[in-house]
Amino acid sequence: MFMPFNQSAMPKDAISESIPLSLPSQEPVIKTWHHDCSNTSGFHLEENHLSFPIGTGGGWIDTEGLLESDGQGLQVRNINKPNSVENGYYFGPVFIYNLSGTFPVSGLRNLSAQIEIINSNPDYVGIASVILFDENLKPVLGAHYADEQPTIIREHFYWRYYPRNFSLLSNYFGKDSWDYRFSTLQDSIGFINSTWSASYISDHGINGTLPVSGLMESQTGLIVINNVVETMRAIKYLGILIGRYEVSSFLESIIPPFRIHDISLEYETGGTIDTTPPLLTPRIDQTYIVGKTGNSINWRCTDDHPYRYKLFEKYDDLLLEEGLWNGSSISISIDGLEVGNYGYTLFLQDKAGFIVGDFVKVQVIEDPLMTAFIAFINANWMTIIILSMVVALSILLFRDVRKEEHLRGERWLRSVRKRTKTD
Repeated sequence: MFMPFNQSAMPKDAISESIPLSLPSQEPVIKTWHHDCSNTSGFHLEENHLSFPIGTGGGWIDTEGLLESDGQGLQVRNINKPNSVENGYYFGPVFIYNLSGTFPVSGLRNLSAQIEIINSNPDYVGIASVILFDENLKPVLGAHYADEQPTIIREHFYWRYYPRNFSLLSNYFGKDSWDYRFSTLQDSIGFINSTWSASYISDHGINGTLPVSGLMESQTGLIVINNVVETMRAIKYLGILIGRYEVSSFLESIIPPFRIHDISLEYETGGTIDTTPPLLTPRIDQTYIVGKTGNSINWRCTDDHPYRYKLFEKYDDLLLEEGLWNGSSISISIDGLEVGNYGYTLFLQDKAGFIVGDFVKVQVIEDPLMTAFIAFINANWMTIIILSMVVALSILLFRDVRKEEHLRGERWLRSVRKRTKTD
């Protein structure tokens, strides 16, 4: 039936010539960026209607609001409630800072943010975050404080990594949001003014530290392991958001008095940034006669920074094979299938987090001549039976006639011989 992938030994083929090249590697340069939050300089309200998962189950819906500074920290005022927001979602404005240089995820030396939370009132619910965004304003890495339970002082402190295609990773690669986060759950903090920090460590992943209420030391843990970090994904922007929580349409939430006091970023430019998805040429659907051999699906695909592949039998979402992809074309044999309909979905992922896929339908049929013959038999079976009976009766009658003629001949011959002997 299904035969394993065959990846060409040549990592590139002719189609690679038409692919835009990734940003070239240059000499590494260490850069630092720091904002003491004593003013709002450099930040602007993002109006592209950003939305993404946030908190422990809902998401973020952006609205308008005012960013202010009291000379010591940034605050958000006058948060507008959107016309439509589901229970369990946070909402508020997102303020973006355009960094002076784009750098890959692997170039993150350190991101730290000092956040002040006053949550002595059990009715306070809200979120405060500092997030790195990619060139398309999609979140990459965020430091979050979130409270979503009114009347209960229980807070989530966490770092979250946002892969480029989480829906595909979840549905086909078996990933869960917990695979991309490091968090703690703390009760009754009342007040905290501490620093979140994170950095990329080669061959390890992205590590993060979280403040712990009542303790002098922070808690350190792994946010995301190295083999799923999109190391060549670009980071272009830094954003801050402070928002309210939609408890229900009947209960107005009260946002805690958050303040962000200090943000610093150290990063290394010069690493390779990949902004191009793998090139995968779609294949046409196939039909073949059962028992015939030499049938295969040949995907023409290439990428400068390949990572891995997965192949599924689409109709059952059955994983057939997975492994590392070397960036070359891929072929599979589909011989040996029984009559029926089949579907194969190939997914390719590169080191920048781009995922592309292609679905090929395979139909295995009976021999058309045999199928036509069977159809003729089924459509004319009564006529065939009658004709067969007529033929059989004709043969029997003809045989009886010949037998009678033969007997008459023998009787005549005996009579002739008898007369001859008498004479």
